[in-house]
Amino acid sequence: SDRVKTGGGGWGRSDSNLKVGWSVSQDAVYQAAGAPGEGSNRGAAYVRARNATTAQTMGFVVEPDTSSGDEFGKAVALSWPYLAVGAPGHGAQGAAFLYEYSAGSNSWIKIGGRVDPAAVGTSIPSFGTSTAVSPGMVLVGGKGSAVRAEGSERQ
Repeated sequence: SDRVKTGGGGWGRSDSNLKVGWSVSQDAVYQAAGAPGEGSNRGAAYVRARNATTAQTMGFVVEPDTSSGDEFGKAVALSWPYLAVGAPGHGAQGAAFLYEYSAGSNSWIKIGGRVDPAAVGTSIPSFGTSTAVSPGMVLVGGKGSAVRAEGSERQ
């Protein structure tokens, strides 16, 4: 039913400039939507649990290490309880961030620092344009390439 809504109406947002749904990801129960236009293109990500009749918000993620123009949320990847979010406008080449949901605090906790091209030994432009995640691994794409970060490399 959210398909016909603009600006993230199904996500509790009604401003089309937020670009809610620019990127989306889901698993069996949970859904994530990127909103790279939130906060003057600083960006955000929304996560919710979805069943046949209702949606329960599981968090609104804004990264403190971003600023206007970073486009955090241009890419999202969800594999519960992990969430990877790309910010291709961050710094000179872009970045990605990895989070884990903490049921105890009912919040998203960042795992390590940001994943940027230098941290994984590359110089890919627009790093964070695409993301994928599974337990113990995050894959981040940029202009013309993708890099896998595992274990301590994702710090």
